[in-house]
Amino acid sequence: MKQTEPLQTKKDREETMGKTIGLAELTSITYGIAASDAMLKAGQVKLLRSAPACPGKYLILIAGDTGEVKAAMEAGAEIAGKHLRNSYVIPHIHEQVLEVLSTRKKVEAREAVGILECSMMVSALYAADMVAKEAAVRLCRVRLGQGIGGKGVVILSGDVGAVKAAVNAVVKGCDALNLHLQEHYVIPNPDPELLDFL
Repeated sequence: MKQTEPLQTKKDREETMGKTIGLAELTSITYGIAASDAMLKAGQVKLLRSAPACPGKYLILIAGDTGEVKAAMEAGAEIAGKHLRNSYVIPHIHEQVLEVLSTRKKVEAREAVGILECSMMVSALYAADMVAKEAAVRLCRVRLGQGIGGKGVVILSGDVGAVKAAVNAVVKGCDALNLHLQEHYVIPNPDPELLDFL
């Protein structure tokens, strides 16, 4: 099976904008590959990512029309069984999420910074979509899995009120949406020296 990186080209992003995204995180590399195959066979979907992530987890991202994505996710979940940690279907994914998966954006001076840290990669992607749809904020970075113990981290910036509103929306929806949010923080006026490291 072809292993792909997520949304690296502008063409990939344009083809996927407005589409429904399916996200799955597994504890097994073997069953991650098998679930990816089942998803592709069950629905007319595009495989955006099918790859291991530390520590020994597996991340799958697919895109397509809502019905096709749902059918594919069900087929993948059936194969994954007990190895499926968490999954989401996100209709009309926000274009900022797609952009930030392939490119990091710089925080501008005088912008507030919000940080969301989730214990699961797919939860961070769902949270990123939430904040982009909730308030007039800019997603700067979504970091998934590698080098951070399989976690997902979202960095957003903007006016302090908008950043607080976006972060609070994730905090409020954490339990109902199974977001596995571990930590969150808003820095109203970050030191300019810090911005190059975000």
